[in-house]
Amino acid sequence: MKNQGKMLLIGCVLGAVLGVLIWAYLFLVHQATHLLWVYLPGKTGFKYYPIALCLVGGVLIGLMQKNFGRYPKELEDVMTDYKLNRTVRYDNLYIVALAAFLPLVFGGSIGPEAGLTGLVMGLCCWVGDHIKSMAKEDRSFREMGLSAALALIFVNPLFGLVSPMEYDAEVEIPRARKILTNSASVASATLAYLALRNWLGGGLGIARFSGLRIGPSEWLALVPVALFGCAVGYAYLGVSKLIKAIAKPFAARPVALAIVGGCLLGVTALLFPQMLFSGEAQLFDLRDQWQGMALWLLLFSGFIKFVITEISFESGWRGGKIFPLIFSGVCFGYAVSLAFPVDPTFSLCVVSAILLAMVIRKPLAVSVLLLLCFPLEALIFIVPAAYLGSYIPIPKALRRHNEAKAK
Repeated sequence: MKNQGKMLLIGCVLGAVLGVLIWAYLFLVHQATHLLWVYLPGKTGFKYYPIALCLVGGVLIGLMQKNFGRYPKELEDVMTDYKLNRTVRYDNLYIVALAAFLPLVFGGSIGPEAGLTGLVMGLCCWVGDHIKSMAKEDRSFREMGLSAALALIFVNPLFGLVSPMEYDAEVEIPRARKILTNSASVASATLAYLALRNWLGGGLGIARFSGLRIGPSEWLALVPVALFGCAVGYAYLGVSKLIKAIAKPFAARPVALAIVGGCLLGVTALLFPQMLFSGEAQLFDLRDQWQGMALWLLLFSGFIKFVITEISFESGWRGGKIFPLIFSGVCFGYAVSLAFPVDPTFSLCVVSAILLAMVIRKPLAVSVLLLLCFPLEALIFIVPAAYLGSYIPIPKALRRHNEAKAK
């Protein structure tokens, strides 16, 4: 009982500290982004400012890649490292922090989840290795930190509790003790994070799509919409492989590659500014404006987001891909609803779930994650769609590198 109380206290303190740290990091990202993309353009009035800014970003990111390697790692790679080694490298956290920060503030079409997960796991592993009193509970300590981090990054406490189990097949269904300590960590982290966000601003926020209406049209359209979602998933995997193949010969020249990526992002900023950044903020505009958009524009927006995200990542502007994929899934889902008489929330959740699941291959994690955007009753479609996307065969030529290694 005494040890249980100690772990609960540790979980609460750890969660609160992580809540403050993650909020502070995202607040700095928000302030730097506002400075670079709102304040300075208003002062300069230079027409080609976005191109110049992205070129500067490309130089800085390229130098980081050249001198320190390909950071930050993808979320799945961080989770795989922890699964295999039960630790995450922590002697280079300042490099991970800066490598994750630069693409986010210079307009990369990537999300913050990869860099933040690597940072938090590294911090937890460092504390576990350096505080002797944590030695007996080292693994529990790290898993509490992982749960809190995932809950905050995706503003979804349930995702923080469920996702680590699905990423690690060796983790058994947790006992009540572990559920309690992890829940304490997630709760205190969420409270600290939301308190600071509501008080001082910053942090992440994503649009919600409510008002699900289910009728005969939705049930009749379920199979065709699911097949369309599979086609979207295959299209993304094809784009990913193609851009990876184009970038591979230039991998030994990271500075030049990052500058080319910056130039393409700068041109995109002039022509299609909504395609920059992770897409989580842009979802609010898309939700309000989609009915006035042409069908071709919605399809084009979803596809271009695929392309820009992969160009960002493969040119060294590395980060997470989950938020950009949600943005693309919403674009394609709205296109379905515009073309056929089905409820938009229905088409959004089916297409988004299949797309994410074909990439992540974790149906439970996808189902819980999408509760960030959709109402609870949408699970009737999200869960089967996520399982379909997770288990539909992926041709070897289209498999992502981490899945190919697993095979």
